[in-house]
Amino acid sequence: MAGKKKILYIITKSNFGGAQRYVYDLATSLDKNEFEPIVAFGGNGKLESILNQAGVRTINITALNRDIGILKELNVLINLLGIMREERPDILHLNSSKAGGLGAFAGRMARIPNIIFTAHGWAFNEDRALLQKFIIRFFAWLTIILSNTTIAVSKKTQDQAPVFLLPKNKVVLIHNGTKTFGILPKDESRKQLEKKTKQKIGDSFLIGTIAELNKNKGLIYMIEAISLLKKECPHIHYMILGDGEDREKLKKIISGKRLGKTVLMPGFVDNAPNYLKAFDLFVLPSITEALGLVILEAGQAELPVIATSVGGIPEIIDDMRTGILVRPRQPIELKRALLFLIQNKDRAEEFGKNLARKVETDFSLKDMVKKTVALYS
Repeated sequence: MAGKKKILYIITKSNFGGAQRYVYDLATSLDKNEFEPIVAFGGNGKLESILNQAGVRTINITALNRDIGILKELNVLINLLGIMREERPDILHLNSSKAGGLGAFAGRMARIPNIIFTAHGWAFNEDRALLQKFIIRFFAWLTIILSNTTIAVSKKTQDQAPVFLLPKNKVVLIHNGTKTFGILPKDESRKQLEKKTKQKIGDSFLIGTIAELNKNKGLIYMIEAISLLKKECPHIHYMILGDGEDREKLKKIISGKRLGKTVLMPGFVDNAPNYLKAFDLFVLPSITEALGLVILEAGQAELPVIATSVGGIPEIIDDMRTGILVRPRQPIELKRALLFLIQNKDRAEEFGKNLARKVETDFSLKDMVKKTVALYS
């Protein structure tokens, strides 16, 4: 192991959302002759198992989760300090707000020479009380101060960074990238998805979303759009792949609108992006989004995409060229965009091909890793 630089990645949750995929992609793409990656996280989600399968060492921090409490944070801080003093990493790479704030403070106490924080979006963009937003913004600013470099995954995230009295070069832009993965052909995707979800798809027009089920993803507005669209297109289906805290709430909304046979929520599906071609159209109706990694994956599958014009999404989707942008929380706009693509198959196909070219050119994993490794030096 002599001569290798040890990198300690820390992330709050161990499910497999966009931030976790980012950590996984970095940790498994590094030159093994140059770097030794270790990943620490809270919980026992999918991230742990796939990292272990890839030969990356992991550390579970039991107390690390999104819930906030003074004694709990003190416990996490003590755990982080212990891990850092035992591992003695050359580089500390922090991800997500809570791991970023506590990790940067612990990293300074442990005298780690290079502390990097990746902002996968800012929590002050979420629907919260003004006082909460102010406090969150202050701690985001403090995290940037304590870190040597902050990476923003989109230009919008970089522009929104709280850099009051700080040099702007403290926050650098490195777009998320995606690697080529095993996307199955349409017929095979539908067969496999039917087996995995026990949901009948057949030859129906299938609209899809892959997302964690939380309020930030705006799924209630998409369900309302489907309710409006169904009157004109009775044979459509909408499938949401993913799980999360809003599952029961969404099920009640679907039931209340009598969409139980139209809106399908089979839950978390392993390797969901492999089955993207099962969908005829992809939608991401987020209220807030740093970039939207799943849009890059939909682009690889050459799917036409409808997404909200929030965060870094307009950096991927050029309206009416590589997809359609709508305002957030606007089910009528979603419904109109859906109807346009259903009725204009040639344009939908054109959007999908244009997006695939843009993803390949501007959002490669190789480029993301190269720029990030340069910061490790």
